[in-house]
Amino acid sequence: MSVAVFGLPHTGTSLLWDVLCHDPKHKRWLYEPLRQSVMDGHASLWRCEPEALAEVEHHYHPSMEFAPLILRRGDECAPMRRYLRGVLGDPTESTCVKFIQMMTRLDWFLWDFEEFTPLVIVRDPRGFAWSMKPNPNRWTDPARYAWYDRFLWAAMTHPETHSRFYPVLTENDYVKLLTIWGVAVAEAKEAGVPIMRLEDFVVNPRSALSRALGTRGVPSGVGARIDGASCNPGAQNRKWSGPVSADSVSGYQLIPSAMWSRYIDTADIRGVMGDVGYA
Repeated sequence: MSVAVFGLPHTGTSLLWDVLCHDPKHKRWLYEPLRQSVMDGHASLWRCEPEALAEVEHHYHPSMEFAPLILRRGDECAPMRRYLRGVLGDPTESTCVKFIQMMTRLDWFLWDFEEFTPLVIVRDPRGFAWSMKPNPNRWTDPARYAWYDRFLWAAMTHPETHSRFYPVLTENDYVKLLTIWGVAVAEAKEAGVPIMRLEDFVVNPRSALSRALGTRGVPSGVGARIDGASCNPGAQNRKWSGPVSADSVSGYQLIPSAMWSRYIDTADIRGVMGDVGYA
């Protein structure tokens, strides 16, 4: 069973991808093949055939990360389709891949790459915005700001999202990030894909994954990873000690709730939040 993990940065995509990589049926594991750093030594293609690396050389373009920002089933995007088909490999073999650039193109991906089972993971939008906003008082990864800037630029230049983002351009980073969350999650819901919450996954990963996979069930290797068994050597020996503390996903509570309420209303995402279980 090929699996594709979709989400935004700092919402649990890497954690979920790491767990899913331990399904012994997977032949290849790919980590964000659309991120711009894929050109820097192919760091994002952790386990794939040499032919896939050739696809990066010949068909990848940095604009694919967010352009076009929105794609839906039936839309034509031949360069991206050709590139992704090359790196994702034989559709009859099992692949595990994760993206933080495809939430607004999920419907298109599932139409063109129907062999993949989608798993969408989201985080409380306040936690997402809090983790992504530049903060001089704690260490932060410059790459997250680059992702934020490029998404915002793509949203401002796309005809479907320009009117959504133009009113918040003069607002602070929290409001802009909340708006990004709202647009991305709304598109995922429109695609009809079940959505898993990070907060549920860190408390009971087996239960959350079982609900998301439904009748497919949790593969034995994945279950063993959740239960603390040793890593599958094929999955890069990345260590995971088990569910992280629920406290680690709620640092946003350092900001007064009344302030968050104002930001949420300004970003106009309260309805989408309620749809996925956030009050």
